[in-house]
Amino acid sequence: MDMLMFLIFAICILGFFLPSIRKKYDSSMWRLVYVAPLMLAVMISIFIEFNIGYAGMYLAVILMLLVLFTEKTALKKFITAAAAVSVMVSIICIMVLNMGAGVGYTKDFEDAFAVMKQHYVLTEEKAIDWDSLYAKYHPLFEKAEKENDGILNYKNWLQFTQEFYDGHVGYLVSDQRLGETADCEIFGNDYGLSLLRLTSGEYVAVNVEGSG
Repeated sequence: MDMLMFLIFAICILGFFLPSIRKKYDSSMWRLVYVAPLMLAVMISIFIEFNIGYAGMYLAVILMLLVLFTEKTALKKFITAAAAVSVMVSIICIMVLNMGAGVGYTKDFEDAFAVMKQHYVLTEEKAIDWDSLYAKYHPLFEKAEKENDGILNYKNWLQFTQEFYDGHVGYLVSDQRLGETADCEIFGNDYGLSLLRLTSGEYVAVNVEGSG
C-alpha cells in the first residue's frame, strides 16, 4: 500500500509539470495522468477499510479529476500542487503518525475467527472450544493493535493457528521483511556452523549469524 501511495504522489507531481510537457508533446492520452490516482485509490480501497488517515489521498484523487474540467494552466498547477500536498499529508499520517496504517488487527482476527467458527469442518472431531479460543486470543490481538505491533500480530496468528493441529490451517504475512524479523525473534537467528568448500578443494567451517 505504501508504494501505491507514493505512486499517487508522484503522479500528482507529474500533473503539475504536465501543462508544460503538453506544449511539446500534445496528446489526449495525457488526460489519463489525472485519472490514474483514482484507479490506484480503488486498488488501495479493495484491501483496506476507510480510515481518516487516508482522507488526504481521497481528496487528492478528487482534485486530480477536477483538473480535467479546466484549461487554465495556472489553475491546473495550483490544483495538482494542492493534490500533491494532500496525498503527502496522508503518507505522513499513515507512515509517521500511524493513523490506521492497515493495523486493524483486532477486526482481522474477529472476521477470520467468525469465518473459521462457521466453516471449520473438524470442530466436533477435534473438540474445538471456540469460546475459549476467542477469550484467550482476542485480548492479544487488541494488544497488538494498541501497540501497532505487526510482529506481535504475526506471533499471535502463529500461536492461534497452531491450536488446531492442522496442516491446512496457517498464517502467511504479506510483509516478507516483517515475517523474517518475527521468525528471527521466535526461532532465533544463530544458525551455527556451516561447511563451505574453497576453490582449493579444502573445507572450512563458518559461524553463520542471521541478519535479524
